[in-house]
Amino acid sequence: MTNKRPLAPSILNKLDKYLLLNKPEIWSARTHLVMYYGLLFIALLTGICFIIPDDARTSSNIYYWAMFMSVVCLIAVIVWLLFLLRFNVFKRFGNITAFGRFTTFLLYFVSVGTIVAFAFVQPAVENIRANKAYTDAEVINDINTINLNICKLEFDSIRKDWYYDTVVVVAKPSERRSRNNYEDYEESDEPSVDSLNAIIPYVHLPFKEVTRADINEQINRGDSIIKINDTLYKVYDDPNLQILNPYQAGKHIDTSIYSSIELYRLAYKQHKNIDTAALRKELKRLITKYQSPEKDRYQYTNEYGRNPSFTERFSVDYGVKEISNSVNNVCQRKSTWDKVNLPFIFRLFFYFTFIISLLVFIFRHTSIKAFFLSLLTAFVLLILSSLLSVFVSNKGIPSVAVYLGFFTLFAVFGSLVVRSKKRNIIVGISINLFVMMVAFVPSISLSLYELLTYSKPLYTSGLNDDMIEHYKTYQLYAEILGIVILLLLIPTYIHWLYRKWFALPQD
Repeated sequence: MTNKRPLAPSILNKLDKYLLLNKPEIWSARTHLVMYYGLLFIALLTGICFIIPDDARTSSNIYYWAMFMSVVCLIAVIVWLLFLLRFNVFKRFGNITAFGRFTTFLLYFVSVGTIVAFAFVQPAVENIRANKAYTDAEVINDINTINLNICKLEFDSIRKDWYYDTVVVVAKPSERRSRNNYEDYEESDEPSVDSLNAIIPYVHLPFKEVTRADINEQINRGDSIIKINDTLYKVYDDPNLQILNPYQAGKHIDTSIYSSIELYRLAYKQHKNIDTAALRKELKRLITKYQSPEKDRYQYTNEYGRNPSFTERFSVDYGVKEISNSVNNVCQRKSTWDKVNLPFIFRLFFYFTFIISLLVFIFRHTSIKAFFLSLLTAFVLLILSSLLSVFVSNKGIPSVAVYLGFFTLFAVFGSLVVRSKKRNIIVGISINLFVMMVAFVPSISLSLYELLTYSKPLYTSGLNDDMIEHYKTYQLYAEILGIVILLLLIPTYIHWLYRKWFALPQD
């Protein structure tokens, strides 16, 4: 008898019948049904997201959607599990193969991935709508126009005492050299005019010693820094002239936001011959363009004290403060799927899918009692290892080493199934936890090596950027290696463990 599934075409019903009669293990995963109905739901959800009014200048609703879609995904997984509970070829001692474990895991991964993809629909649609409403070049040009026009109109208010400091990177700065160099500056020091542009008279302060971590922090913060060599840098103390400066803007085009130096140079050349009325009219047009429907929620006043900076004063005076959130919202929506964010998004999707698939795989190959006791054991051990890190001086090394120790114990106790005469619950729990952890062992081992070598996480150890990039590459290799090891063990050792344990008579 062919099941008549709602909204299902005849070809899907025929495929379902064929798999039931010829490939019962593949049929029991219901992956073909999950993909079909999942894609239908994704199409419906995409249409809804395009229809719902959503202004790119307003705050993103991605967090509310994430909470809502998490509930939807959970319900979808539960419904799928209810169908899985109807028939299990493995537990009914059907005709299975070792390679069938590998195929089954991949089918679970595809099914879970289809469901997890629900949560990524709204961010993708939000990004498409923002890019359609505002192009990258348009946003950058508007930001530059606003910043430059204000600099031209208020050029006389720009601070003229600019400094640059030549700093040298050392392992441990001396007490005097690590102090603020403004204290060491004397009136007898002669100004050194920047050779790049005689317009800006930079006063050269005495040398300063900093650590690698300090200079990396300044670079990440976006300070004006010129690298001379690996240990020598020029750090410029420029007055901030960027009234609007959303950090997400300009990642897809060559044009970038004018720096403070560029704004000063352009304003210096043009401020004497300007049409004040035309500049103010253009500013008003651009501010109106980015005025958010949410603007009534915010009331901005000049509350920066007696000596506000250039940006603090004129961002309020010209009404730019009112649109700063709007511009940031537009840039944030447009940058969601940037190549910088893609590795994080991919990992988020992959590991959610991978972990849920792994739990479903374990649930389908062990007893219900062993499965939930395994989850409880994992939770208790996680708490104990966290408490251990609180009471020891070197918090990282013992915690990571404990995880490897637990994995070794699970591997040893799981292998005892070969000598078991009955289905031992401790052995079953050990097998389940061994399967849970095996893919993460290379990454955990790399973390332990990092802590043993540098005594603290690499990102805070003061090493140069090249070493940090190399470590990121090693992290990626460790993640890939862990997945490969698991996929190789599933049709071999893990298949043998589960088949041997589940075939034993119960206690």
